[in-house]
Amino acid sequence: MTAINNLISLASIDEEIKEIESSRGDLPSRIKKLEMEKDQGEIKIEELNSELSNFEKKHVELQRNKDDFQISLDKYKDQLYLVKNNKEYDALNNEIDVVKKNLFDITEELSSISENKDNINEEIKLSKSNIDEKKAMLDKYSSQLNNLMSENEKEYNNLNLKRKQLLESMDKSIVQRYNLMLSAKGCGASSVIGDACGVCYTTLPTQLVTEIKQKLEFKYCPSCTILLYFEE
Repeated sequence: MTAINNLISLASIDEEIKEIESSRGDLPSRIKKLEMEKDQGEIKIEELNSELSNFEKKHVELQRNKDDFQISLDKYKDQLYLVKNNKEYDALNNEIDVVKKNLFDITEELSSISENKDNINEEIKLSKSNIDEKKAMLDKYSSQLNNLMSENEKEYNNLNLKRKQLLESMDKSIVQRYNLMLSAKGCGASSVIGDACGVCYTTLPTQLVTEIKQKLEFKYCPSCTILLYFEE
């Protein structure tokens, strides 16, 4: 089998593979999108849990400080009954005012932290619910895809095996060019239709058509640069 015939066989195999994959519709892309969204949701939950943990640590720290300030406040209040002059009384009241201000600030911050924690817990709950929905849809679509694949799995695997064997026997530079076109245009090579390129439909020079029919060397469309071949 000539190198050109190998190219024709490869193009034919890829067309059959494409038909089988097309029969699956948009299920693969739907599954891929859902998996990505599920992963992003799980990452978000991890980040939210980390943020929640930081708030909880801060809450414990602030509560400890609040308890310490409350102890100090109670102590200062008891000392008010022991002062001996106005100067000591004023100084102690100043200390009490400072402690009260600290207690107020801490209480406000604790309230803010509690609100943030509630919001994060609610967001985690919603995210988990959203992930559960994504998982249910993934199971549904995966089941549908598996059913479709089971119908032609043997043929699909055989085609891919033949494709692999062909690629191993072909020139690497041609394979690279073929795969580049396959990725860009949906086909790696095209047959000549009449005297025109089968992809861009540009009319080909008569001499080029003749050379393509001879199958002696690889030829390309002068317009879209795809590999061309003549199919009997």
